[in-house]
Amino acid sequence: MLHDDDLLNTGRKLVFYGAGNYAREFTQRHCIDKRHLRLPDYVCDRDAKKWGTEFFGVPIRSPDLLLQEPEDGVVVVVTTSPFAVLGDACSRLYYYDFYAAEALEIRFMLSERGATEVDRVRTALADDKSRHVFDTLLRGQAQGQIWFRDIYEPHPYFGNDVVPSLPDGEALVDAGAYLGAHIAAFANVNPNFRAVYAFEPYRPHFETLTRRFAQDLRVRTFAQGLFDRSSRVAFWDGNPTGAHVVPTAEDSATAAIEVVRLDDAVADDVTYIKMDIEGAELNALAGAAAVIRRNRPKLAICVYHRADDYLDIPRIIHDLRPDYRLFLRHHSCFRFDTVLYAV
Repeated sequence: MLHDDDLLNTGRKLVFYGAGNYAREFTQRHCIDKRHLRLPDYVCDRDAKKWGTEFFGVPIRSPDLLLQEPEDGVVVVVTTSPFAVLGDACSRLYYYDFYAAEALEIRFMLSERGATEVDRVRTALADDKSRHVFDTLLRGQAQGQIWFRDIYEPHPYFGNDVVPSLPDGEALVDAGAYLGAHIAAFANVNPNFRAVYAFEPYRPHFETLTRRFAQDLRVRTFAQGLFDRSSRVAFWDGNPTGAHVVPTAEDSATAAIEVVRLDDAVADDVTYIKMDIEGAELNALAGAAAVIRRNRPKLAICVYHRADDYLDIPRIIHDLRPDYRLFLRHHSCFRFDTVLYAV
């Protein structure tokens, strides 16, 4: 296993495994913008249609090319979901120094931000369970851990030990409402809610969501995303469960969506804001600053989409309302579904 600095300077071949949207975002961020890594010598992808094309100026090849590489001559960075290449990891990648790009992102973040800033966030958490979750996730992900069964808890957002119950008259903002499962859970915990404002920019999901709650006039749906400004932005929807805002239109799976500030979109005195919006949470919080300062709603904000969010989201919430108590809970057996609660 190479030290992070050696990954930048190694004379061995550097190969990225996966040439999809996440690989492009990772490469732009860490090879081009921040220079944590050099560009790979080539990229492997199992999609034969990509073979012979280019990725940031380097060739995309068949994974079979790895079979021809000497074991001590190549370093592989897995730039797709580790679950997508488990079979390949056994037959090919196991014999090389290989890293999950997501693990490298955590390691780069920890190195950049430093122990003092990390400890500041850890100390700001309100209970020992939150600090244990924080430590386990950062340490485990930096080491390439995939499973996190020991900190898993059910019942995200409602009906858990942080938000065990809700009073009548709650008004929920659901950012990233998907197909409405969490709205249904909210209604189950609190059937006498006052309103739900559901934001879902992915059109097929928005249409399903709207049909599902068409008979409940308390539920309003918006075919928009929440952001720090009102405009149109590039939106990658090649994977319906991971559609998200991107800096620029990059491929045929990139569309455009309308985004709005919550401060402009909802005039109601909301009491609960939930956000699971694939890495746009910081932007959306900035666009909800007035609502948060004025109403002090309960917050449930996902922090697992980007490495920096583990530190930046607690900071921005504390800046908006220093009187919040912050709790961290993890609602998946994998690295996903980590939620910061502010109550």
